[in-house]
Amino acid sequence: MKVALIGDYETVIGFKLAGLSRAYAIENEAEAEKLMRKLSRDPEIAIIIVTEAIASKIRGVLREFYEKTRPVIVEIPDKRGPIPTLEFVKDLVRRTVGVEIILG
Repeated sequence: MKVALIGDYETVIGFKLAGLSRAYAIENEAEAEKLMRKLSRDPEIAIIIVTEAIASKIRGVLREFYEKTRPVIVEIPDKRGPIPTLEFVKDLVRRTVGVEIILG
């Protein structure tokens, strides 16, 4: 079983230098969606790593794969670091202001 990466140019270069041959730099959302579908049909691919920035742009497509057992989708930060989530913001407010935010 193999691992593939969909990411920005710098992330892809880093993974290729580390020995990952199936790493693809994409430039837009349509390209990312097309590549995601293509890689998911490849029987050799067990894990697809996607940078968080790209994953946020193709969230609808990724939802289709989160419910399947193969391939496993793993989101990683890119060179700019992790994308802040609602939980991150709530924790930051709690630690800074001392107030817990309750939504919903």
